[in-house]
Amino acid sequence: MRILYEQTSAWIEFQEGDFPSSVPPLAHAVGLLALLPEPDLHLELEVTQALSMARALAGLPTADVVRMQQEALQKLQSSRAGQKMPWELSVRYNLLRVRMLAGEERTLEHDYREVIADLTDVLGPRNEATLLAMHGLSHIYYKQEKWPECRALSRQAHAGLSELLGPGHLNV
Repeated sequence: MRILYEQTSAWIEFQEGDFPSSVPPLAHAVGLLALLPEPDLHLELEVTQALSMARALAGLPTADVVRMQQEALQKLQSSRAGQKMPWELSVRYNLLRVRMLAGEERTLEHDYREVIADLTDVLGPRNEATLLAMHGLSHIYYKQEKWPECRALSRQAHAGLSELLGPGHLNV
């Protein structure tokens, strides 16, 4: 129960834009999860995902949390016998976002392409997560100075998100 309390406390700080203040309760929740003999993998991924994003947005190191997320994701994937699940795809996408915030933009093109292909297969091409991943890849193209690819993909993602969510939505 304490893990959920820490997660909720951090979520409030996170929503208020106070990323540094959301880090300690999330780190405490991760520590509590480590004490459990068999933690729930979904909860572990959710908490470590929040911690890595909070750290990245606060400009703090993320490598150890990203590693924990990758290990939990591997456990979850091996328990699913190769099936691609929306939750796993979300975690993979958010790991890429954290790595991009950490300055690894120039090395992520292949990983973004794989996630977009999987999101398209599982959720469809006009899903918000798919379109946001496409926007992320357009940012990768921008950093690589691949201007035509950046422009085309950015326009495609923007048009899809505008149609899906409405032009005034935060994610457009």
